[in-house]
Amino acid sequence: LSENLTLGGLPVRALDTAGLRETDDEVEKIGVERARAAAETADVVLVIADATVGVTEAERELLEKHAPRALLVVNKTDLAPCELPDALSVSAATGAGLEALGERVASLLTGDADRTQVPLVTRARHEDALRRTHASLLAVRETLNQNLPPELLAVDLHGALQTLGELTGQTSRSEIIEVIFRQFCIGK
Repeated sequence: LSENLTLGGLPVRALDTAGLRETDDEVEKIGVERARAAAETADVVLVIADATVGVTEAERELLEKHAPRALLVVNKTDLAPCELPDALSVSAATGAGLEALGERVASLLTGDADRTQVPLVTRARHEDALRRTHASLLAVRETLNQNLPPELLAVDLHGALQTLGELTGQTSRSEIIEVIFRQFCIGK
């Protein structure tokens, strides 16, 4: 199973795979191999343990193999307490701990960076708009430094506001609108 999520403002694709275990069933073997391949390429690996069973040796091996990008998550903590200091306790049945899990995954993805200080730019057009905004703001500073007429300052400030508006959706360039209509067939 695959689901697109947003965690801490980050776009995340979550995969729920088959459990990693030895099996004689050919179909299940394929699922296990796909799960192993997914774990190898994942940015974060969640090892889910059952609180009523405890952490198995296989789960401990997975945590070790995929450290430091692996996180132990103990589910069903509504049925049995979890006393492991490095584990995240959750209950899928009640929703307890799920918000903390999302926050922890987001922090693993960003390397614990403060996302309010380090923005994540995921689209080329956003990067372009930020570069044009930066150029306009540099022009504003230069206009101020040279004591040029305020009309010139207004032109540069207007340019910065326009490009920032492209990021927030308050303004749009005609080229972007054309691409949206061409790629998504809106209005046809």
